[in-house]
Amino acid sequence: MKKCKCCHIEKNYSEYTKTHKGKYYNSYCKSCTNKKSRKWHLDNPEKQKQHVVNFQTNNPDKCRQTAKKWMLDKKDGYHYVYHIADTNYVGITCNPYIRKNNHTFMGRDLNKGTGFQILSRHTFRKEALQVESYLHSLGFNGGGNNNDFLKSNI
Repeated sequence: MKKCKCCHIEKNYSEYTKTHKGKYYNSYCKSCTNKKSRKWHLDNPEKQKQHVVNFQTNNPDKCRQTAKKWMLDKKDGYHYVYHIADTNYVGITCNPYIRKNNHTFMGRDLNKGTGFQILSRHTFRKEALQVESYLHSLGFNGGGNNNDFLKSNI
């Protein structure tokens, strides 16, 4: 058992992180450390932003690897057909979260109307492409480049 120097509550060692050398335990428990860190981030947004930029500049491979793992973790094995109301756009994706962010980055306002809406979920990509192709034939906008191989099958 160890007493936290911040909250003065005695807690198990599992409630403390180890120092950067890994030999000793920190003086503050994890809960107090998180509160202190959160407060610093809110009080020093410019320093925090600069810290992130410096880390990304000095560790591009690590950041790329972390981003790739994060994106793969977001995939669930399904293919989604989605609709964006303000442009009457229909498309497919296997990662709705990332796709929504990409559309926002491209300047589409996803807060108008119904915004970004999932229409259907499919186990197989070909099924999703067929639905997307059908919706395009009804007059919905979309790239349609993915559907070239379906033109001979439909």
